[in-house]
Amino acid sequence: MMIVNEQISEEMILSGSAHYFRIHPQYWRDRLTRLRAMGLNTIQTYVHWGLHEPYPGSYRWEDIADLQGYLQQAADLGLHVILRPGPYICAETTFGGLPYWLGSSAVPGGGNTQLRSTDPVWLAHVKSWWDVLLPKIKPFMIHNGGPVLMVQLDNEYGYVEWAPRNKDYIRWLATLAKQHLGNQTMLFTTDPPDIAEAGTLPESEIYTVVDFGPGTNVTAAFARQKTLNASGKSPPFCSEFYTGWLTHWGEPMANTSAIPLVDTLQQILEYGRGTGSVNFYMAHGGSNWGGLAGAGGVGGEYKPQLTSYDYSAPLSEAGRTGQPGIGGLNKFEMIRDAIHRHTGKQSQPYPPENPSRAYGTVQLHPGPLLLDALSSMSHLARVDTPLPLEEFVFSHGNASEAHPMGTVIVYTAEANSSSLGSFPGGAVLDFGGPVHDYAEVLCDALSISRLERSLPANVTLPQSGCDTITVIVHAMGRNSGGTEFDLKGLVHTPITIAGEPVHGWTVYPVSFPGSFPPFTFSGSFPPLTSAAPSMYSHHGGLLDNGPVFYRGQLAVREQAADTFLQLPGFGKGLVWINGVCLGWYWPSKGPQHTHYIPAPLIQQQQDHVSDITLLEFEAVPHAPQAVLRDTPLFEAPTALSLQLPNSDRGQQDS
Repeated sequence: MMIVNEQISEEMILSGSAHYFRIHPQYWRDRLTRLRAMGLNTIQTYVHWGLHEPYPGSYRWEDIADLQGYLQQAADLGLHVILRPGPYICAETTFGGLPYWLGSSAVPGGGNTQLRSTDPVWLAHVKSWWDVLLPKIKPFMIHNGGPVLMVQLDNEYGYVEWAPRNKDYIRWLATLAKQHLGNQTMLFTTDPPDIAEAGTLPESEIYTVVDFGPGTNVTAAFARQKTLNASGKSPPFCSEFYTGWLTHWGEPMANTSAIPLVDTLQQILEYGRGTGSVNFYMAHGGSNWGGLAGAGGVGGEYKPQLTSYDYSAPLSEAGRTGQPGIGGLNKFEMIRDAIHRHTGKQSQPYPPENPSRAYGTVQLHPGPLLLDALSSMSHLARVDTPLPLEEFVFSHGNASEAHPMGTVIVYTAEANSSSLGSFPGGAVLDFGGPVHDYAEVLCDALSISRLERSLPANVTLPQSGCDTITVIVHAMGRNSGGTEFDLKGLVHTPITIAGEPVHGWTVYPVSFPGSFPPFTFSGSFPPLTSAAPSMYSHHGGLLDNGPVFYRGQLAVREQAADTFLQLPGFGKGLVWINGVCLGWYWPSKGPQHTHYIPAPLIQQQQDHVSDITLLEFEAVPHAPQAVLRDTPLFEAPTALSLQLPNSDRGQQDS
């Protein structure tokens, strides 16, 4: 594909981001059809390396990972595709889409290689991945009769500290991409205008585009883009025009105004005698299934992102217009009307909305404590000092023998309680630095403290009743910035009691079905031995003996419909429907109070009964139940947060 007369194609690109890995595969066509009805002729998607290669050399291309199926559906609908295969993608996803196992010492350079650079170890990992990925994309390139117009290299590389002196990295990616995809392939980079020069190659080596949001000086942005491309080879293109914004737990839900969005859109479309092209980020956000959600934060602050990736986008998480649960003017309709006014073309008809249903309440019943279920959900390891979660993924350090990656790891050690009474006020258990990311400390199976990554990691132990220390660490998203490793669990050593190192730890890395990776939309949750409420104690809603499982059943006799799961009175945890991990819930933080459940996750059950499973970490209500609503709910934290102890889309959020 070539740029001719400052144009990429015969018609302007009207594109929208919709990530296949954030949409149930049975709804891919539905979402793409709706985006066509908004007036789009192109879709844009990242490729998630960590999803496709959950273990080194082990690849997934089925179910939610059926990238070729997604590209084919776009082609069948007459949509072009802008593909962003990374290898780093950000996308507010865990580790920016990179595989977690890059942090394990069992793989070359584990935890030490310089990411996104010309470090030979990093390049070897990327080459191994792209040598598998790019041949699968080649048949879909436009010069081979497919829908893929353009391919992006890395993502917003200008944010990387070493980018200005590491141009050969982008050049190396370009060479590898053309080897696999063909010399005709249009390659591009994208960055905000003020840092775009640092993240690209000069003039004719590559097509440089820019990204920005509503309220930007469009003329200045595209003028800057023009200086970075060869003469006559700079079609104005905003590859990420922000329709909304990301949201972290504990923040108000992003709710950006539609008016400046459409005002700036009109300026983009009218620029250069009507040659401006645009990609809406996001057109449809979708869901961070399992452990897909990433994290941000700078200066030691840790800010995990919501399970919902609604993004206040024109097409909501459940594929509806008008920002349900968020509010504001209907962005979808306003964008569609603006495109129609500019192009004069009538949009495709908008399909009827998928039904949603309020199924009512489901009683939830207690199961075992997590600590009582470890033998069936983890593999035991004995170490002298604690190691991060990544070190327990591979058997005996062998990267070819992998265990499913979990989000919880349990550490236990003897505390020598006979000496604790000699410390006035109690001895201090010091973790040497923050836990990654949240932890509960128990003495002889009784909770004494909750810790979180953004706070100091010291605990005063009781002077008696502490023969065994148990530390239950749960990990949320890895930082999405893509320049540093973000290991999980207890990552600092030594761990001391009263200044003396603690040796001899037993470690239980916990694996759950349908978590990430490998995430899947098929499977089931293993049987859990039922437990009477008296097997654990709780008061005021707070759990005293560590996380506990809850289960309930939803009976649906009629045709299944989309629904939204709310867990009133619960604190924080993971939730599954029929063995599929929907992700984290955290109503004590907010603003997300419901989880979207697409109808296919319900209707696949032959006996008409769907299993709901929770692993609750903080607190339970006195009458535990789930509520199935027909609308999403985003609002402030629940009152429960008052009872619990303290326990920017740039390089950090991009």
